[in-house]
Amino acid sequence: HQGLRRCVVEALIAAEISDVALLLQVLSDPLPSLQQQALYSLVSQGRTVLAAVLAALEQAPELAPAAVRTLVAFDPEQVSQVLAEAGPEGQLAVISALGERGHPEREGPLLLAWLQQQPSERHQAAALTALQELAPTALAPALLALLPGLSPALQRQTLEVLGALGNPNSIAPLRNLLHTRSAEDQAVIALALASLDAHQSIPDLLSLLPGAPPALQRALIQALGQLQAEAARPLLLDMLQSDAELQAEAALALAQIPGSESMAGLVNALGQTQNPGLQATLVEAIGQRGGSESIEQLHHHWEHWSLPVKRTALRVIGRSGEAWVLPLLADMLQQEDWRVCLTTLEVLGHIPGQASQELLRSSLQRYQDEHSVKGWLLRSAAHESLDRLRLQLSEI
Repeated sequence: HQGLRRCVVEALIAAEISDVALLLQVLSDPLPSLQQQALYSLVSQGRTVLAAVLAALEQAPELAPAAVRTLVAFDPEQVSQVLAEAGPEGQLAVISALGERGHPEREGPLLLAWLQQQPSERHQAAALTALQELAPTALAPALLALLPGLSPALQRQTLEVLGALGNPNSIAPLRNLLHTRSAEDQAVIALALASLDAHQSIPDLLSLLPGAPPALQRALIQALGQLQAEAARPLLLDMLQSDAELQAEAALALAQIPGSESMAGLVNALGQTQNPGLQATLVEAIGQRGGSESIEQLHHHWEHWSLPVKRTALRVIGRSGEAWVLPLLADMLQQEDWRVCLTTLEVLGHIPGQASQELLRSSLQRYQDEHSVKGWLLRSAAHESLDRLRLQLSEI
């Protein structure tokens, strides 16, 4: 009955109904467009934006996104007043909506001031989350200055936000903090430095790696991978061969570090391990490298894998979206295991072109007399992939 509800709202607005209580009943409607119409109507009837938004928040905090849209459209200067006068739940809802819809330069300072003034840790955490979404780069120094006065949990959240803000001036202070904070904080700082593309921090990260707690080691390895730290390659290759707890993390980091040595280490580990979980991770890592060499390496090891690993490899191969993998996928359709064929048919739907469609049509013909559940699944997969390719073609 969405159409009927919409007609009622339009009739109320057309009749210039200014009864706040009546229009706020409409604000409880689940359709965002109707909430928006009701709020605009409140404003157009001479109500102040502030009164309309506060009434909406009192009615239901979940209306905050629509209320903030209206506020920003009509009178953005009143956002601070809404935060001052709304109830606790309404305030949280407004803060969250500002993170999603606000402007970094306008709402960033407001959220920072809110963070400084609020005694409630819950509200402070919400402000930090909103700042992370808005990413007002210029506020990074002010956030660093606030750090000592926050609780340990909020300090860690602030360190994470500093990475998201992307201000290069945060790199030096974060490097200093890296050597003085707890292991839990160090993990957050390492990832923040990686987000800031702080290549000068690579020696700091490497110095912490030996003997660090496992959780910190994982964060350091991830950061070194993000930074494409070639200096970390020997250590990561050693971990890949000898450290069962960190092999997966080392593999994914090596996938991001350029150079033939990284690829050789991944391929060598893939040939040696019998662990299906590690095999699947190595397949993903080799696939991340991209290019024909990666695909050839996956094909070369195919016969030694369990079914789940084979299906992972097929999805990695198909992720390239390139037509040159089609001969390999055509070979996969000849496999005896129907589940391999099923995954291949699904993958073909992500590789545009006439050749992919021809492979799918020939598969439909091959399975048309297969009246089992297996046959139905294979035909359905082929039909869905054909439909996806046709849709992509129609959108071009």
